[in-house]
Amino acid sequence: MSIRLILIALLVACGGGSDPTPGSDAPPQSACDSIAGTWDIDGTCGDDLCTITQNGCAITGVTCTSGSRSTSGTLDDNGFSYTGTSGAGAPATCSGTVNGNSLAGTCSSAGTTCTISGARR
Repeated sequence: MSIRLILIALLVACGGGSDPTPGSDAPPQSACDSIAGTWDIDGTCGDDLCTITQNGCAITGVTCTSGSRSTSGTLDDNGFSYTGTSGAGAPATCSGTVNGNSLAGTCSSAGTTCTISGARR
């Protein structure tokens, strides 16, 4: 068998890349970490319990026991960023990094910036 046929066979067997097969409903593989789950949060922002949902590299929901909420954010590799409201209802933004079952970052609201760290349950 020629090298060319071997390479074609390998590409077919491996799927030929990260793009979905035409006509399939499978999304392309994302290049971002998972941040979905329930997180115990602490830091200078205070203790909280937050549930984060995602779809691919989009953060689709953040809901915390403090009342903090978001419905829009992004993941890029292991970095995250989302905007929403604080527990007091003021506009807020948070960003940082996720590494497996740990996250760290900062949140800003009403002219104040604080640190967060978290552990996934």
